[in-house]
Amino acid sequence: MSLEIKLGRESLSFFRCLYCLGDISYENKRIKAVTFRGMNLDKPRFFKGLQRHVATDLHEEIRWAKEGVYGQWWKFMHLSPVLWFAITRGVPPKDPDIARVVELNGNFYDMPFSQWWIDVGRKVFSETKRPPKVELMELEELLQLGLRDDRLYIEVPLNITMKTIMRQFGQLIREKHKGRDLNVLDHSQAILRLNKKLKKFDVIERMYWVHLYRELYPEITAWQIGDRLRVAPALDVVNFSGTRWRYEGETVQNNKSSPVQKMQSLIGRDLYRSNYLLLNMERGSFPNYGKIELSERHQPFGIKLQTEFRHATESTKDKRSEWHEWLDKKLGSNLRSHLKTLHRFNELTGMAALDQKLKAEHFRQRDRFIKYIKGEMNHWA
Repeated sequence: MSLEIKLGRESLSFFRCLYCLGDISYENKRIKAVTFRGMNLDKPRFFKGLQRHVATDLHEEIRWAKEGVYGQWWKFMHLSPVLWFAITRGVPPKDPDIARVVELNGNFYDMPFSQWWIDVGRKVFSETKRPPKVELMELEELLQLGLRDDRLYIEVPLNITMKTIMRQFGQLIREKHKGRDLNVLDHSQAILRLNKKLKKFDVIERMYWVHLYRELYPEITAWQIGDRLRVAPALDVVNFSGTRWRYEGETVQNNKSSPVQKMQSLIGRDLYRSNYLLLNMERGSFPNYGKIELSERHQPFGIKLQTEFRHATESTKDKRSEWHEWLDKKLGSNLRSHLKTLHRFNELTGMAALDQKLKAEHFRQRDRFIKYIKGEMNHWA
């Protein structure tokens, strides 16, 4: 479906949503029209992964989804060599759960998040039914529908005080309800169900960058990844002396609790957990850190395609694989831009970009920063 809207006096709120909902056409450097491709203009949908569950409009829904757990799901899908091989080669994986994920998502590489959410996300993550409400039932209706195991039927006398009713009602509910042990996601009716609800995404976001960094720069050490991503700046690992350091007022020789060892352990744990996060995501469960053991002879596409799969996704010291070349082209600039922001590396703009001395120094500084990212040096400024 394609909808074209001619713009007159546009509101500011509408301008804010243009970037994520479609293609903008211009005339004389002014917006002429916006084309929304594939938009399903139906009533708001219910999502258990959104903190408020229902957005007021599609633009708000897309923003909440991208900033929340569904955005993390989408980002981690880009880190899977199995999904990449299946989509680029047009071959279904042998595991039916992975094949289902591939079939549901299609070629999500060729679309921004907003378009993927409209075409795929809001269909597979939305609940087919809204959660039930506490309702008053007439006796005739109860006899007609019958009793259900997932309901609690209570007789409430109306000739006692509200305070007494609420106290006794609370006691009954506490006896019968699972309380905090109830996982509402177990009762989800979405096509793809979340494994758990998250209120904060800083850890899973960090795991994404750590995993991407390791894929693009396999030779760099774990503590260097943590240093570049500013995971724990207080550790100051680049200025650490490996033979002698002062910790809480005491001089320690080669201590395992040194800043470098702490950072190495922290990032190593992130890499370990992100691998399981990725394996479970491929099978339609996210976020899930449950262990999935794969043998060394694991063949996701069968014996006939195993050699081609390994050749396409496993790099050597002398040559990058096709998968890693694609990943660098697709997400490498995002990682480098993220690192520039973290380290406040600013590009020259305005009149400064015209000054030849400043320009030359900036190029030298940028070369040092690239070497710093690769792990070839530990100071760039």
